[in-house]
Amino acid sequence: MKRLLAPLCLLIAGSLQAESGFFVSLNGGYTEVQDSAANTDSATGFEFGYKMNENFTVKFGVKDFGEYDDSARINDSTRISTESTLTSRNVSFVYSLPLDDSFTFNAEVGYLDWKFDSETTLSEYDDWRNRWEHTSTTSNASDSDFAWGLGLAYNMSIIELGFNFNSYKFDKTDVKETELTVTYYF
Repeated sequence: MKRLLAPLCLLIAGSLQAESGFFVSLNGGYTEVQDSAANTDSATGFEFGYKMNENFTVKFGVKDFGEYDDSARINDSTRISTESTLTSRNVSFVYSLPLDDSFTFNAEVGYLDWKFDSETTLSEYDDWRNRWEHTSTTSNASDSDFAWGLGLAYNMSIIELGFNFNSYKFDKTDVKETELTVTYYF
């Protein structure tokens, strides 16, 4: 029995090592924020991680979801505008299902810490001074939430190209992202 078990363990370990390794990844895409007048922008991110075998990956990353601007004219002499940014740090686990030698279907679930910063400016025209007066306030929020995603990847040896759809929930706001990813394995 030991004679059969040792070669089997070596075979499994060899196959895991051939399909595993560290990686870095750059991604960029398009985000859509639900229930926002200024609801679209581009997102960029950086990830690194370890592919344990052909099916399981753990990764860590940071993402900038872009800047969202919104403004409204209350009347001829009063305007309000808001500039907001959203960033996150995440850890994710990915299950990969090889479709053939090159293509892989990916399902991802993750946990992220996010930070939202906003500056709101109220502008009022002062007829007496014949100029605009501006009053600004800043606010921020941060929390932790879960995220999930689905994707398709094309593997070219040490380079992988991916197309992903990700869904995030920041407090009570849904954010959807479509992204392209370039991953380098070393």
